[in-house]
Amino acid sequence: HEPDTPRGSIQTLKTLGDSSDNYKQRSIIKFDIAGNIPAGSTITSVKLYLYYSRYLYDTEDATIDIHKIQQDPARDWVESEATWNIYKTGSSWTSAGGDYSETVSASKVIPYSPYGWIEWASSQLASDVQDFLDNPSTNYGWILKDSNEGTGKRLRRFRSRSYAIDLTQRPKLEVTYATLPDHIITATAGFGGSISPSGTVVVSQGASQAFSIIPDPGNSIEDVLVDGISQGAIASYEFTNVTTDHYITAVFDLPVECSDLSSVPLSAIKHAAPPNIMFVLDDSGSMDWEFLTEDTDGKFQDYEYVFDNPGDNVYAGDILNGRNRKKWKSQWSGYNRLYYDPSVTYEPWPTLNDADPDSPQSHPMDGTYTLNLNDIYYLFDFGIVVDDLDTGFTKTGDWTAVEAHSESYLNHFWETPAGGAPSTATWTPSLSEGDYDVYAWWGSADHYFTAVPYTINHAAGPTTVPVAQ
Repeated sequence: HEPDTPRGSIQTLKTLGDSSDNYKQRSIIKFDIAGNIPAGSTITSVKLYLYYSRYLYDTEDATIDIHKIQQDPARDWVESEATWNIYKTGSSWTSAGGDYSETVSASKVIPYSPYGWIEWASSQLASDVQDFLDNPSTNYGWILKDSNEGTGKRLRRFRSRSYAIDLTQRPKLEVTYATLPDHIITATAGFGGSISPSGTVVVSQGASQAFSIIPDPGNSIEDVLVDGISQGAIASYEFTNVTTDHYITAVFDLPVECSDLSSVPLSAIKHAAPPNIMFVLDDSGSMDWEFLTEDTDGKFQDYEYVFDNPGDNVYAGDILNGRNRKKWKSQWSGYNRLYYDPSVTYEPWPTLNDADPDSPQSHPMDGTYTLNLNDIYYLFDFGIVVDDLDTGFTKTGDWTAVEAHSESYLNHFWETPAGGAPSTATWTPSLSEGDYDVYAWWGSADHYFTAVPYTINHAAGPTTVPVAQ
C-alpha cells in the first residue's frame, strides 16, 4: 500500500501486522548519539520511550520488536526520501520493508489500550547505543515492526518528532553512561627558563598533551624529567594516550660567571672595583620552617611547620593541626616548595648516607631529633553506609523501585503504594561495639506519609523515631 511514498514528515510512527500481506507498516527511528554523549563513554543502560496514541483494527495485544538497521553494507537512510522500497533516492533496500539485524534489540507487548508512554529497555539496546557512540558513521538507528506481521491485523500509532501539538510527546531516548576520568599533568620549570603549558594541566582519558621547554637567553636545557625519569636535554615532550596522572620538570644549565676577589684596597676614584662575591649562611629561626610558599613570610596561612615537633622546633606552637591538615596545598611541592617532590631525585648531603624514609632526622647533622612518618597524620572518618541496593538491606511487602531520582542516594530508592499492605525495610550494618550517630536519607514528596516509624535497635533496647517524609 503506497510502497513508494515517503512518510518522513508525518506526525506519527506506525507498525501494522496484516495477514493479507498487503498493508504492512514499519517505522524507522534514529537519535544523534555522538552529538550528545562524550566520546569514549561507557553506556550502562538505555530506555526508548514512544507515546502510544492510537490503535486500529483488531483489539488483541501487539508485540512490537526493535531491530538495529543493517550497517554493512551501509543503509544510511534519508528521512525525507525513505520508503518501503528504498532507503534514499536511487538506493533500494535489499528486502522491501527495510534491511535489519535478525537480533531483536528490545520487545514490548502493547495492549490496544490505554494510550500513553511505552518503554523499551534491554541490555542489547544499550549495546546498540554503545556501538552508535563508538562508530558514529554507522549509526542508522532502529526499525520498529510487529513481531507477528503474518497473523491478524493490528495497528499501533506513536508520536513522531514531527508531532507539533504537544512537543513533550515526541520520542525520547534515555541513556545512562559513565564518562572517562580526566587526568592531571603537573608541569614545573627550574630557575633559568620555562615550560609551556605550565602548572596543572587537565588532560582527557586517552588524549595527548605536548610541552615545550624554553631556556632563558644565555642558558641551555640540562634535562627534562618525566615522572622522575630523565629524558635528556630535549626541547619538547608529548604525553600520548594519557591514562593516569604525570609530572614533568624542566632543569636548565646556567653559565658560571665568577671573578677573583680584589687583592688591593678598593678605590672607586681611579677605576671601578671588580665584582665581589659574598657567601652568607643564614641560621635564623625561619630556616627551621617546613614551608616556603607565596604567603606572607613564606608561611602557610601563618603556620611554619607541617609535621609534629620532633623536639627541636624553634617555634613550637605553629604546627599545622586538626582539620587544617586536610588542606592539600600544604603538602604539595607545586605550592610548598620545601615539600617532597616525587619528580625530583634527592641526593644525600656530602659524606652522609641516605635519609631513613620512616624516621628522617630533623637536622642532617644531628641524629637526636627524628620525625615519625609512620604515625597517623590525620584520620578521615567517612562513616558506614548501608544503601537500599546493598546486601545489608532487606524489605517485605509491596515495593516499587524509583530510578534516576536526584534526591536519593545513588539515584535510587523504593516506595510503597498509598493504602497498601504493611511493608517493612531493614538496614543491617556491620558494626563494632561502640557509640554511633544514626542518619537516614529519603526522597521527600507532598503525598508521602508524615509519620514513618524508624526503629533503631541497640544495646539498651529499640528506639522508634517518627519521620515526616
